[in-house]
Amino acid sequence: MRRAPGAAGASSEPAPPTPAVSSLGGEGRSAASLLAMNLAINDSSDGEAGGSSDGEAGGGGTVVVRHVHDKGQVIGFGGQCKVMLGQVLGTFAEIGRQCFNFLITADLQIAIKKQYSADDNQSSPRSTPTRLRWEAAILEKLSQLRLPNLMHYIGYEDALNELYLPLMHSTVNDCLIDDRKKRQQQKYLWASGERARLVEAAAEGMLNGIVHLHAHAIFHRDVKMDNLLLRVPPNSPAFDMECVVISDYGYSLCNDVNPTSSYDMPGTHPYQPPELLSLRLQRQKGVRQLLRKAQGSPNGHADRITLLVKNNRLAKDHANYVSDLDVIATLKELGGDAWYRDLASGCTALTDFFVRVDALDVQKLDIYSSAVTCWLLFHPNCPEPLAEVLGGTENHRVKLLEQGRRPSLTDRPTVSADSTPLWDQLVGDSFFSCGWDSEPEERPTAQEYLHLFRRARHRAQLPLLIEAPPPPDEHRTQEY
Repeated sequence: MRRAPGAAGASSEPAPPTPAVSSLGGEGRSAASLLAMNLAINDSSDGEAGGSSDGEAGGGGTVVVRHVHDKGQVIGFGGQCKVMLGQVLGTFAEIGRQCFNFLITADLQIAIKKQYSADDNQSSPRSTPTRLRWEAAILEKLSQLRLPNLMHYIGYEDALNELYLPLMHSTVNDCLIDDRKKRQQQKYLWASGERARLVEAAAEGMLNGIVHLHAHAIFHRDVKMDNLLLRVPPNSPAFDMECVVISDYGYSLCNDVNPTSSYDMPGTHPYQPPELLSLRLQRQKGVRQLLRKAQGSPNGHADRITLLVKNNRLAKDHANYVSDLDVIATLKELGGDAWYRDLASGCTALTDFFVRVDALDVQKLDIYSSAVTCWLLFHPNCPEPLAEVLGGTENHRVKLLEQGRRPSLTDRPTVSADSTPLWDQLVGDSFFSCGWDSEPEERPTAQEYLHLFRRARHRAQLPLLIEAPPPPDEHRTQEY
């Protein structure tokens, strides 16, 4: 999820409630008031507003919000949704789902994740409402567990398909990149060592968050620079590893929420490993074989199937694009389960796809993505890694990745001087090469990968970012 242009500023005081602004670029607040962490989200230790004194997530005493005002200011956008600046109005009442016990104050500024509207230049895929509900359920679970380095949850409104989240300071990307056209914030004036501290904290915070996710059988599947957020400015004295937050769980898998949704194969270039790209190609081949058989099968839906063939070959950002999985669902609706089973029985490519996905080690997808993300943390201003791969077809990308084509490990000019000792140690310890290995079974687990990073930092004789890092299975209280 990327930040929107202009979503930065100077003042951090919350503004009073204002009438709704219908235009995306309506009158907004100044500078850091859009990004400053006006959270006032603290666990209530005195039992007020439904909080529990022992810090555990409660049941019937859940604090929820009466009304949320969309201020009409876009602060982030992605392929599925946009994120708007919101404001809590009034006191406490029901929001639509039970959520973790937050103390939510009136006039609190929050983030609202929602579908694109008819007035936007972009449309949301048909699966977006379902993914928002999945994300809300996963975030609710994470908030109840109170795990560090993971986004917390305020609420979800079913009727509006709106997800309410704490307002963060910025993305890591916005703080590191120097290109004014790409950067959404004012450039930071870094004191000695501060930029390196951000790189180290972002890498460790991301890896620590992935350890906690995997420990609870949750797999993110879209780890990337744009999904790393900061709760406070990186040059703040309070900044440390625990201020780094992994966001955007719309593609995440969780056994308690969406255990059967693993066939969608999402991801962002260049963070996708070769086995995922290969599976997507195989799924595409199988679906097109399925459509050819459907066209030759008398079922009274020839026109619908012809349209399916056409729309499945459109660009993914086209309003009429129909995904491979939507094709399968539509064919089942048109001809019924028995007809579809007969149709799919001879599609070996599709059958092999489902078998391979069921055998896929999903946790290794996150390890690969985190390795590429770590590389980008050290090279935020370089050209896009694997640029030559991104320019080709998906089949071409798979071949290059399987041959071991990766970002350069010998290119040091774009690594800042303060980060060079850690970079050299990580390269020497094969941190990157093992994380993005072409063979999933050769990649480390999340816990092993975090250990590799911390060992390299220790060998580089860098100070610990926090005094006592928690064990990955310990549930710590995360204070906002």
